[in-house]
Amino acid sequence: MSDEDRKKWDTRYQDGAYAERRHPSVYLVECLSVIRPPVMQALDLACGAGRNALYLASQGYHVDAVDIASAALQRGRRAAQAASLSHINWIDQDLDEGMPDTCRRGVFAE
Repeated sequence: MSDEDRKKWDTRYQDGAYAERRHPSVYLVECLSVIRPPVMQALDLACGAGRNALYLASQGYHVDAVDIASAALQRGRRAAQAASLSHINWIDQDLDEGMPDTCRRGVFAE
């Protein structure tokens, strides 16, 4: 993404976009009740403010949450702190530039 895209997403989150979306994706909740991987790690790409990352962490997962919008990640960090969820690695990354090295651990290793 371009710097313009990064600014666009940061501005959206700074202006309160998606603030009402605190619940996880219905699809995620349905799938998680059926699929329990042997390793409790998850990768949330384009996580925004982290509603799915927060849910996964509340279920015991260690989560790498990646987004280009630092404002969204900051909102997610605050929500995680308020919920006492410490198993989320918030990563500010433009995925057009590839995956960050901080995601290359455990099941995500190449």
